[in-house]
Amino acid sequence: MSTTVLAVWAVGAPALADGLNSAPAPAAVAVPSVVDFEWTGFYVGGGIGTGSSNYELGGSYSAPPISASLDLPELGGDGMLGSVRAGYDHQINENFVVGASLDALFSDVTNDTNVNLSGDFIGDEDAETFNLDYELSPSEIYTIAVRAGYLGNDTTMLYGLVGYSRGTFEGDLSGSFSIDGSPSESGSTSYNFDLNGMTVGFGMETMLSGNLSLGIEYRYTDFDRYRFYEGPLIGGDNVEVGFDTSVQSVQGLLSYRF
Repeated sequence: MSTTVLAVWAVGAPALADGLNSAPAPAAVAVPSVVDFEWTGFYVGGGIGTGSSNYELGGSYSAPPISASLDLPELGGDGMLGSVRAGYDHQINENFVVGASLDALFSDVTNDTNVNLSGDFIGDEDAETFNLDYELSPSEIYTIAVRAGYLGNDTTMLYGLVGYSRGTFEGDLSGSFSIDGSPSESGSTSYNFDLNGMTVGFGMETMLSGNLSLGIEYRYTDFDRYRFYEGPLIGGDNVEVGFDTSVQSVQGLLSYRF
């Protein structure tokens, strides 16, 4: 029996050794190369966020040699807003991007001012009551802007922007008047006006996956002065009454890049 075992070993050992020596080496695993993201191209997107408005009321009176000015307490409002936009970016090199955009912002940022007065104002021993309610909202703001960005890495950009804006403001004025508790007389009116202004801001944008990017952006728009009245009051004097206004916003943005 031992002779048989030795014979089998003598025949099989070289074949086994040859099989071990000729076993194929493990195949190399291919590592995909990293491709830098290219920011150059068109994009469309939208945003949602919150905003606030500020109104600095005041006026002036001039009748030489007399002149005076009046500044009233500031008024303001806040609310939600949303926007849609389209733009184009161009990546200059591995660190810098420049671009331009056009966007429309719609808001319900509203300032609500209410004034109530009660007393004997005309000296007839009857009490008069006045109630005035005024709402003002920057309902639409259209902006054309340019921006410059710095790439912290291939897919994240920090940027600043400057632009020109045109805003539509909507006002609602209502009031009532009564004497000594009698049924009140009331009325209301609505109107709108447009103002131009300069916009500055900054933000951050980062690529998610595919063609989508997510960002956050702050903007400040300083509008031209709105004048309720400017002209003579009595004789050769001059009266100006109006307000300076500004709007701030913070939005989260989602964009699709082509």
